[in-house]
Amino acid sequence: MLTNIGLSREVVLGAGLIAGLLVRGMALQKGWSLPRYRERRGRTPDEIDRLDRSA
Repeated sequence: MLTNIGLSREVVLGAGLIAGLLVRGMALQKGWSLPRYRERRGRTPDEIDRLDRSA
């Protein structure tokens, strides 16, 4: 988007780096995190393996 308004590649990369660092700093300060992986109910890895072998 920034390149579309005429900014150079170096300026756009710098702005992205600064934005990423700001978001990371805020996440550390405020304790933000992404949700952790949780297995969903359904087939177990053993069941899937058996299905793959039978095909």
